[in-house]
Amino acid sequence: MNPQPEEYFQRRLQKLEAEMNSFSPISSQRERQEQTRQSGFAKLTWHFQRAQIWYQGLSGRDE
Repeated sequence: MNPQPEEYFQRRLQKLEAEMNSFSPISSQRERQEQTRQSGFAKLTWHFQRAQIWYQGLSGRDE
């Protein structure tokens, strides 16, 4: 029996990991949805803050 080179096992391991990752479990989908929600909320907050600054600049008063 010939010993297999380490590179072969590394490639095989990477292939198996890729196969396992291709079957996305429900928890991974939920995590992705939560991250999307959080990033969406952050964008909304940023736009709201920009709108507030713009609106405050419309008053024309020197404060």
